[in-house]
Amino acid sequence: MARRLRAAGGPLEGKTFVLGRRTVIGRSSDADIQIVDSKISRQHACLLEDDDGKMILLDLSSRNGTVVGDRSVGRHDLQPGDSIQIGDSRFVYEVLQASFEPVLLPSPEDPEDGPTETVRALASSPMSIQTDPSLCVSPLHQAAIERQWPYCPICGRHP
Repeated sequence: MARRLRAAGGPLEGKTFVLGRRTVIGRSSDADIQIVDSKISRQHACLLEDDDGKMILLDLSSRNGTVVGDRSVGRHDLQPGDSIQIGDSRFVYEVLQASFEPVLLPSPEDPEDGPTETVRALASSPMSIQTDPSLCVSPLHQAAIERQWPYCPICGRHP
């Protein structure tokens, strides 16, 4: 399951950000998502995956606060579709569901021969990684790059 923030307003509008286990939003150059806006603290908010796999939004004692929907929050368990307002920026939290289905992978011994081995691998459902290959975060995508496979078995792109 891939999680992301889609910027729906503000200076980053139109961009999407894949979320890791910990993602910091702020004005600082070392923030994972940097927003140059005087209304935003250097380290304004953090998105954190808890032990149960839920994504939690934490306000990091920012000066101007963090809003989800129409409510100011200090801590919020994110749900798909939640609207997050930080300064003049608005984000939508999205979860890209994935399912397991068989796909063909090139044999590791001879990557140029193309698909020769059927394996169970992560394959995306509609409206997920496959529809936006730039978001492919699968380890198989990295393997396709390292082993010089002709395509990624998850997103279908040439690595």
